[in-house]
Amino acid sequence: VSSLMSLTYDSSLLDRQATEQKELLEQRLREKRMLAAIDTFIFGGIVSYMFNKYETAAEMVENRKEVEKSMSRTSILYGSTDFYDGLIFLAMARASDDPKWRIGASKAISKLTEFVNNGNPNC
Repeated sequence: VSSLMSLTYDSSLLDRQATEQKELLEQRLREKRMLAAIDTFIFGGIVSYMFNKYETAAEMVENRKEVEKSMSRTSILYGSTDFYDGLIFLAMARASDDPKWRIGASKAISKLTEFVNNGNPNC
């Protein structure tokens, strides 16, 4: 995120931050701090997407979903997570012929549609 605040693009800074993030994620997984790990996957995916690192972002989403399978409760960022998952999957679908990205994007859009339909009474 500090890269967003600086006026220059420093690839060595991005590399250091990626290394630090990976180490933090590994520590959280070792310590069985799964919600913290999931948050790292979510925000790492968003930042990767913002910097056009779509493959890294997609890897973060896939890893997050794998960790979530073993949990009874996941992050409370439901709609936001689905929104960014959809953006990441759409970006990957444009860059790849693999149908899993189109399927993932379609599922994310369906979830967002549910949020919109369920949210109408709350407005």
